[in-house]
Amino acid sequence: VVIEGKVRLGKGSRIRGKCFIEGNLWVGENTTIGPFAHIREFAFIGNNCHVGRTEVKGSVILNSSKASHFSYIGDSVIGEKVNFGAGCKIANLRFDDANVKVSINGEKIDSGRRKLGALVMHGTKTGINSVISCGKIVGKNCVIYPLVHVKKNLKEGEVLKN
Repeated sequence: VVIEGKVRLGKGSRIRGKCFIEGNLWVGENTTIGPFAHIREFAFIGNNCHVGRTEVKGSVILNSSKASHFSYIGDSVIGEKVNFGAGCKIANLRFDDANVKVSINGEKIDSGRRKLGALVMHGTKTGINSVISCGKIVGKNCVIYPLVHVKKNLKEGEVLKN
């Protein structure tokens, strides 16, 4: 394990082998980081989480959420009991390098940020190799099927298939 910056590790939590941690990291209780995790620039990971072979940058991941296999979570807020399928990615940078816009009540709001991921609410599950576009809001208890690209906000309980 390579650690650059400060790490606060809660009771019963552990960092498994071959992890690289840049910047500051706060980890709650009974959480497992790794193996092979890459944690960048200021992250908060709550209690009872598992972040495995995944990259996390500048994000908040709340209690009992899992990102075990080959995911990317950047500049995002992840609710409780969210499960990321293997290879799920959250985009945090527009392809045209413009500021990320967030749709709220049908109006596009300029976030003023070049990098902004997603807000994924409690209980959502994503399938393998799904992608969530930057600036999207995914409601509670949504289901995103494998290989699906989330290009719009999802309402609570919405199921998104190909």
